[in-house]
Amino acid sequence: MLGRTIFVSLHDDHWSRSILTGAVQPLAVPGLRVDCFISDPSVGQFSRVIGRRIAASSVFIGIFDRSHTSNIAFETGKAVALGKPVILICRDLKDLPTMLSGTDAIVLGDAALEFEQLRTMIDLRIDAVLCGEFADERVRAHVAQLRRKPQKPSYSRMDSESGAGGHDALAVAIRLYHAGNFEAAIQLIEPALTNALSSASYFYLADSYFMAAEGLPEGERQFNYYQRMLQIADRGHARWPGDLQLHKTLGLAHLKCHNFDRAKQVFGELINAHPGYRLARYNMACIHAQDGALIDCVRVLRELLSSSRREESWRYLARLDPDFDPVWEEDLFQRLVYPTTNF
Repeated sequence: MLGRTIFVSLHDDHWSRSILTGAVQPLAVPGLRVDCFISDPSVGQFSRVIGRRIAASSVFIGIFDRSHTSNIAFETGKAVALGKPVILICRDLKDLPTMLSGTDAIVLGDAALEFEQLRTMIDLRIDAVLCGEFADERVRAHVAQLRRKPQKPSYSRMDSESGAGGHDALAVAIRLYHAGNFEAAIQLIEPALTNALSSASYFYLADSYFMAAEGLPEGERQFNYYQRMLQIADRGHARWPGDLQLHKTLGLAHLKCHNFDRAKQVFGELINAHPGYRLARYNMACIHAQDGALIDCVRVLRELLSSSRREESWRYLARLDPDFDPVWEEDLFQRLVYPTTNF
């Protein structure tokens, strides 16, 4: 399985390789590794192999030096044809082929490379193409977790002291949650959960475990977080069965703990009771993907994406969401999450 990648096309020269190693490879994370034909050549017919690897990518980066641009132009054309987000890097816009001359490329000139600055520029471009222009706060926070780059504001002593009381603790925890500091939110809410007076404590604690787990490498600690999320969501839903967020979180927890039948039941109940609840439909598509039911996954996700242009946030999230790993390389899925558009 190829998995999600940042595919980098470049000529094998010092300038291009230094950009690859100094500015692009440090951005790799387990769920979004860097793929490059030069550093990892494949055996087989070049055009077919390179096409498969570009098709499996989430982002395409083309590094154009002042010569030997034909292969890079060919691979960029493949990426454009597949609807992939494209980021181009060059010394001068004149180095780009005519068909790409109007592109908003990163132009470096002839000055010495400042890798930290270049890495930041590329990172911002990747964020932009992965989140889209209108992604909501929740999608942006989730993508940040999946890219292992959540915001981590400091957890001050003043926050700790002001959070000593139940309601004050929840208010501070919610601020930390919205700032992306999920571990600190957990530390504040967990001790006061038994005395919780509202469903919000259970939701924010369960969802903090979920978001924190999404930023962890796959393994025992991550699974323990998902299990704790399930325990909290189950208790909260038992106390407040009419709370929509807790009901959704319970279904998501079952999905993350691989209880697919139970997750399908929960989200089926939510969709039947609330036909317009888009998050339930998105998670149902995730369940179908985990079950390997490609047609059902694509059908549910297409219905969601077709309902409104505002639903593009789900398309961007699906491009990184590991729940879709079992169907990631399928052509039907790729065409849905990367529709071909004009360059």
